[in-house]
Amino acid sequence: MRAGRTDEAGALAKRVRTAVTRQNSLLVRDCDIRKNTKQTWTKVRHILRGRDRDRDTDVVAITAVILNDHYAAISTDQSYAAPRAKLTATHDSSCILSEAAVFYNLDHLKPTATGLDGIPAWFLSVGAPAFAAPLATLLNQSMCTGVVPQQ
Repeated sequence: MRAGRTDEAGALAKRVRTAVTRQNSLLVRDCDIRKNTKQTWTKVRHILRGRDRDRDTDVVAITAVILNDHYAAISTDQSYAAPRAKLTATHDSSCILSEAAVFYNLDHLKPTATGLDGIPAWFLSVGAPAFAAPLATLLNQSMCTGVVPQQ
């Protein structure tokens, strides 16, 4: 899927589905639902539960776990190398935003509706003197490390 070959994977899944359907319909084709429902349901249970493990010891049972492990193994790139570090994040701890710049922007907010955080603009404008320093520190740390805090 990473290589953009979803059409090929879809075609393969369709072929597998067709083969499974064809095999299961071959097992049920001799059953007459009107005359012998017991035999029909016995064959349906046989299809759903699989073959008896005692009789078919040489047959390898393919389970979802085996298929998942197989596709995980073949879809993993063995020659994967981690990419180089990006140059967009600065490594020096110089001040990018000053406390005065943050204060100015908070103090000059336009009165609008509350955003996704639910904090009204008037509250940020009134609290600008108290919020400017910690917010400037948080923003500078976030920009220097290239990580956005979760809270």
